[in-house]
Amino acid sequence: MSPSDRPPSNADNGDALEKLNLHGLSTADYLKVEPVLSVAQKSALATRLASGLHAQGSSEDESANAEAILRVLVWNGEPSVIESMAQAAAENPNTPRSIAWALANDDEAAAAPILKASLALSDVDLVAIVEATENPSKMIAIARRDAVSTELSRSLAKCGDEETVHVLLGNANAEIPEDAYESMLDRHGKTERIQAGIIGREAISSAVATR
Repeated sequence: MSPSDRPPSNADNGDALEKLNLHGLSTADYLKVEPVLSVAQKSALATRLASGLHAQGSSEDESANAEAILRVLVWNGEPSVIESMAQAAAENPNTPRSIAWALANDDEAAAAPILKASLALSDVDLVAIVEATENPSKMIAIARRDAVSTELSRSLAKCGDEETVHVLLGNANAEIPEDAYESMLDRHGKTERIQAGIIGREAISSAVATR
């Protein structure tokens, strides 16, 4: 067996673990040490990489390696690791769409932070998720975004459950068109809190108010 074929020794793993604390961790370094990393260590690494991804001063190689390692972590699917990554990625305006999209289509614990806050996802992306998912938690996270466009509000009104619609109506930064109000009334109009939520919105039309 040649030296390159031998499994890494404890000393090798220790060296690789040391490298996790350095800038510019390569994908090869990560794959070498991955088998001996605990879930807590992977979570810490995922948080660090997702927070610093494409930060000012990072080289193209550093960013490419960080993205590759994050994709490996997503692929491996350890829930607590992915949740840690999602929290950090949601707060990073430089998160690539590919990473945000993968997290947004994961379990709700990982998806919710991304769906609520990530700038990497366009309205087209978010509408597609609303219309494809049957998960109310994901739609509620989208309804809580700092800004909800007319088209996204329309989709949430058409597809969302009562709680999603209630959250959307309570979002002062949601732009809700008249046809979305009509959808809400058609689907949930007998519910008092939906009625009150619509009445409490500014500048609703007389036709909507009458209904």
